[in-house]
Amino acid sequence: LADGLRDVPGLTLVVEPETNIVLFDTVRPSADWVARLAADGVRFFAFGKHRFRLVTHLDNSDDDVTRAIAAFQAVPSAWAS
Repeated sequence: LADGLRDVPGLTLVVEPETNIVLFDTVRPSADWVARLAADGVRFFAFGKHRFRLVTHLDNSDDDVTRAIAAFQAVPSAWAS
């Protein structure tokens, strides 16, 4: 998940993940990311004004992670238009 989001404009990986928890800092308010991606079925939480936390678990398939990555990658261009 972290590798798939590493190059998304407006996101900065906080620290290389050692567990199933991934933290990103954001240029836009993290609540904007949460709201925008909720429409695509990607659920996660803001973890501060410009940080969010993603957590995978056993119920997440590889396809779920791939869909989440694609949804995140689409956000910056959607905001630009």
